[in-house]
Amino acid sequence: MLEMYANKRVPHAMLLLGNDGAGSLALGLAFAQYLNCTGDKSGGDSCGVCPECRKMAKIMHPDLHCIFPVVKKDESTSSDTFIDEWRNLICRKPYFDLSEWNNEIGADKQTLISKNDALLIHKKLSMRPYEAKYQILLMWRPELMNEAASNKILKILEEPPADTIFILASNSASEILPTILSRTQTLKVPPITEEALTQHIATTYNLSAADAQRIAHMSEGSYVKAMQIIDSAEQTSEDLDLFMQIMRCCYVANVTNMMKISENAAKTYTREQLKDKLNYTLHMLRESFVMNLNTPQLNFITPQEEAFLKKFAPFIHANNVMQLSEIVNEAIAQIEQNGNANMIMMNMLLQITIHLKKKRPE
Repeated sequence: MLEMYANKRVPHAMLLLGNDGAGSLALGLAFAQYLNCTGDKSGGDSCGVCPECRKMAKIMHPDLHCIFPVVKKDESTSSDTFIDEWRNLICRKPYFDLSEWNNEIGADKQTLISKNDALLIHKKLSMRPYEAKYQILLMWRPELMNEAASNKILKILEEPPADTIFILASNSASEILPTILSRTQTLKVPPITEEALTQHIATTYNLSAADAQRIAHMSEGSYVKAMQIIDSAEQTSEDLDLFMQIMRCCYVANVTNMMKISENAAKTYTREQLKDKLNYTLHMLRESFVMNLNTPQLNFITPQEEAFLKKFAPFIHANNVMQLSEIVNEAIAQIEQNGNANMIMMNMLLQITIHLKKKRPE
C-alpha cells in the first residue's frame, strides 16, 4: 500500500480482504490516516500528531465517512444512527469482530448495511473534501450489504467523485456482488504469524511464554480470537458445557433433555448469541475430527476442551462429520432467517442423534 502511494497509483476503490482478527479494518483506518496526514511520513507511517491525524484517530474527521452493519431501529436507520457506538468501540479496540460489534449496539437480530447507507454514501460524497486531500469512505463488512444497497453503490463506484477513495474491509469476497468486486482492487490481509502474536500477547497481557504460545496457536492468526480467549475463560466454559450437554443427550437419544436444552437455549440467548453457540459447536466438531488424526499441532483447543474430546472425538469421523456440520450450519441459517429458535434447536438435536451413532469407517 505504501508502494502504491509512493508511485501515485492508489486505486479509487480497494478491498482489504482478511479475517477481522488479521486487522483489515485497522489497516484500512491506518491507511486512511496516512493518506491525509500532513506531517512527517518519512518513517513509513502517518505522523500521528498533525490535526488531520488526530481527527482521523478519533474517527472525528469530516472527510472520513464510515459505513458498517447496523440493526434497524426505524425506517431512517443508517450507520450514522450508531456512529457514537462505532467511535467508542473502534477507539477502545481497533480489532473486533461482528459479534463484539453486535453486543456493542445491543443487536437482537441480524445486522446489515441497507439501502439507507447507500443513500448516505451518495449524500456524503456529493461534495468535495472539506479540509483534507482525500475524502475517504471506509466500509466494514461490505459482504453484509443487502441487494438494494449493493446495487445502489455500483454507480458511484463506477464514477467516483474526484479525490475520493473507497476502502472496503471484508471477511468474505465470495459474498460480495461480482460487479462490486470488479470495481475494486483486492489486497489480501494475511493472518498474523504465530510468532508475532505470541510475542505481542506475552508482553501485553504479562503471560508466560508457554501460555502465550498456546493462546497464539489456538487463535490461528487472529488477534481478536486471542483477546477473546484471554478475556473469556468463563464464556468458553459455558460454551463447552452446552456442547457437552447436546452431545450427551443426543448420544443416548434422551428426547426429554433435548426439549429442555432447546427451550432453555431459546429463552436464554439472543439470536446472535445462539449463533455464536452453534458456531462453537461447529468448531468442536472440527476439533473432534482432527484429534483422530493424531496430529496435535492441528488442534486449537483449551486443556478443558481437550479433556472432553479425548473421550468424545472417536464418535466424530468420516462417516458423519460432514452431515453433522451441515445440520448445524442449517440451524444457523434458519436462526438468521428469524425462525423459531426452540423448534430449530429441537430439530437440530434430533438430526444429530441420527448421525452421531454411525459406525466409523473400517
